[in-house]
Amino acid sequence: MTLHVLPQLYANSTKSFLKLLIDKSLIKPGFSSILGGKYLDEVDRYLLSHHLVDELELAKAYAEFYELPFMHLVNKPIPAETARLLPEVVARKYSTLVYDLDRLDLWVAVGDPAKLQRNAPDMLVKLRQQKGLKVHLSIASRIEIEAALDKIYHRPDVSPRPIMPPRHEELSSKTAPITSSEQPHVEKEEKFTPPAKSPIPTFLKPEHVIEQEHNTEATDVAKIPLIQSRPAAPAGLVKTVEERPKTIDLRNMQIPEEVLNKIPVNVAEKYQIIVFAAVEPKSKLEPSLIKVAAVNPDDVKVREILSYIESRNKVLVDRYRTDLNSFEVALKLYPREASEAAQIVTEHEDKQATAPVMPTPQKKDAEQPSPINNAPKPPLLQPTKPEAHKPQADIMVEKGDGIKLSATDIISRPSEDTGEELQRLAKEQELSLENQNLDRLLKEPVTSPDLLAKVFKNGRIPEIVAGTLFLAIRMKASDVHVEAEQESVRVRFRIDGILHDVIRVPHFLHAPLISRIKILSKMKIDEQRIPQDGRFDVVIDNRQVDLRVSTMPTVHGEKVVMRLLDKSEGVLSLEQLGVTGTNFDRLIENINKPYGIILATGPTGSGKSTTLYAVLTRISKPGVNIITLEDPVEYELPGINQAQVKPGIGFTFAEGLRSVLRQDPNVIMVGEVRDLETAAMATHAALTGHLVLSTLHTNDAAGALPRMINMGVEPFLITSSVNAVVGQRLVRKICDNCKKKAPIPPAVLSHVKKELEALPSGKLKNINLESLVFYKGEGCSQCTDGYKGRIGIYEVLTMSEKIESLAVSKAPASEIKKAAVDAGMITMSQDGLIKALKGITTIDEVLRVTTTQIKELPV
Repeated sequence: MTLHVLPQLYANSTKSFLKLLIDKSLIKPGFSSILGGKYLDEVDRYLLSHHLVDELELAKAYAEFYELPFMHLVNKPIPAETARLLPEVVARKYSTLVYDLDRLDLWVAVGDPAKLQRNAPDMLVKLRQQKGLKVHLSIASRIEIEAALDKIYHRPDVSPRPIMPPRHEELSSKTAPITSSEQPHVEKEEKFTPPAKSPIPTFLKPEHVIEQEHNTEATDVAKIPLIQSRPAAPAGLVKTVEERPKTIDLRNMQIPEEVLNKIPVNVAEKYQIIVFAAVEPKSKLEPSLIKVAAVNPDDVKVREILSYIESRNKVLVDRYRTDLNSFEVALKLYPREASEAAQIVTEHEDKQATAPVMPTPQKKDAEQPSPINNAPKPPLLQPTKPEAHKPQADIMVEKGDGIKLSATDIISRPSEDTGEELQRLAKEQELSLENQNLDRLLKEPVTSPDLLAKVFKNGRIPEIVAGTLFLAIRMKASDVHVEAEQESVRVRFRIDGILHDVIRVPHFLHAPLISRIKILSKMKIDEQRIPQDGRFDVVIDNRQVDLRVSTMPTVHGEKVVMRLLDKSEGVLSLEQLGVTGTNFDRLIENINKPYGIILATGPTGSGKSTTLYAVLTRISKPGVNIITLEDPVEYELPGINQAQVKPGIGFTFAEGLRSVLRQDPNVIMVGEVRDLETAAMATHAALTGHLVLSTLHTNDAAGALPRMINMGVEPFLITSSVNAVVGQRLVRKICDNCKKKAPIPPAVLSHVKKELEALPSGKLKNINLESLVFYKGEGCSQCTDGYKGRIGIYEVLTMSEKIESLAVSKAPASEIKKAAVDAGMITMSQDGLIKALKGITTIDEVLRVTTTQIKELPV
């Protein structure tokens, strides 16, 4: 028999539904960006609670969206015994109504498909499997369904007991009309004992589909029987209701190897069952269908195995009967090696039934998978046809584009299952976290992009992640970017502040690669619609490395950025960071003060936290109590009390500051001033005798004061508490091995002279403006591009009466900067040019980080 296909309600996306509503002019286009990241049932509630659409409009939109018929239930006669086939609590919970039953056909109206999509309940699948019923879905208004349920469950004249589908002989016989004198005799209801629970579950829901907050809800519903209890039927009832399997002759059939292998040969031989055909679904809403022939399809264990396969793998199974001779002929079609690769039959605890584990078909010219242990595993049906990918070019190296791998270069293609495979990886990761040394996954050190390409070719995801991180550490990368493109995945490293393409691989590696990183970072592997943050620590290349991981949904898939922090390198001093001359003197003078605020400003990745660590290292003494609040703790410093904030549980910077002030501190470091509450608490701490260090995101030092005023801190409190503001950027250093003099274009030289002439008096004594010499790196085996390492360029703004007056009057940052320069401040640009004259960096680098537009400099 061919079962009616049940649509997978969770297969469609929220954004597609919003687009449908916009196209139908039910909502405005702006709601797509507002609601696009929410679950569909959350969108449903939002639209109804804000009266943007009514129930009828929403129901009709659902019908079009899921490609299901729309049903009006008003004035439609619905037999109470039919409606009660679904328990009232389930019907009301999911706004579902069984409104018609005709032998094997069951018609169900759904009023809240969004809730079904969110929870992915198995009740509709179970209904389809009960007694071979064919489930026909339609969409109806929730109001009409609720009204029908109220009418059915509150009518005293309706018998509360549901009935079984009619017997075959009752359907075929003619029934005479009953007269008023011929009332039916109602017998006393027999006490019903429910049958023992089947050892094979009729449906297993993947755990990763439902989030933790819905587990209790799903468990409560699961305890309710989907078909109400009823008196036991005669033994022949099931046979008369269910269609008998058709007969098939397998003698002259040519069955493809990949179809046969959907059931292992040892299972096929033991239970005399064989798959002889597989039918691909006509649409995405339909599951696949396989045709199975059995010598004895009525055998209890055969029925249980096929039902389990159908439920567990979301496929439909058409059952056929064949004779023993026909079966033995078909059994010989199994390849010889199939018996060696067949999986061991899964044995359930009660030993009453078994279910097969579906093996992966053998691949020619490919590395065979390692033997699978004997632990019970759910069966996984393999796709009938392997997914086709467009052929790409062979491996090639292009300057600036990294290495490119084609799909055919990947020897062992990783599994793309998002259910059992990811759960297996999660369990594997729990064990591997006990030993965080990723070096053990690599056969050899990955010291070049070519060796990384070799690791990618093997297709083993744990090795790929380990190899990528190994190479990133060797190349001294600060960030690793994994980006999905339309047909490929691009891996980039940020080295010395500049992104470099390392390798491009086929797109089918994207899903397992991202999942592996998520598992390591303890993120939700099934959540792909919203950004996530995580972190993990590993030992790679014999170094202790801390990784902060961030994911972001993009058009072609999730993008992952891993920030690498090599804890083995230690903390640099202020001199090593590049704080020299007047800037050094000003900063030391202010950090030696017993109270006040010192702010490090600049964009993300400009070295602000590293500067504060250097300050803490300098002032750390046995007689000083230093407490830090960080997110996260990047370096562990001896003699300093470091705490990591956890905003998820309410331990924010502001809350942490309140607690720190009760810990008798001398110096407090706050990772970042993010809001008014934190800024106010930091100001309060500075005014009550504490030295406070923190960071702020601004373009330069002068912009810090207007930024804090904009947050809401009173200007007079800022001027009273702030000691100094450090503005900074990071520039690449010239490689000493290939450094040489570089010519400078006249326009750039004129700009340089203008900047240097603005230096405070006395700073030009060692600089001859008429013969300025600058340097660059040619590129060598040690650096490849002329640069090696980075150094900071700084400006240190200290408070003066004029700056305080400007801040209180809320003057712009440009006026504050001019006053600071007049008071002797060396700007970042000037500090960078001085370092360029000393041969530490290049003019290109200084202009890149200090100007709004970088111009290509002619050689």
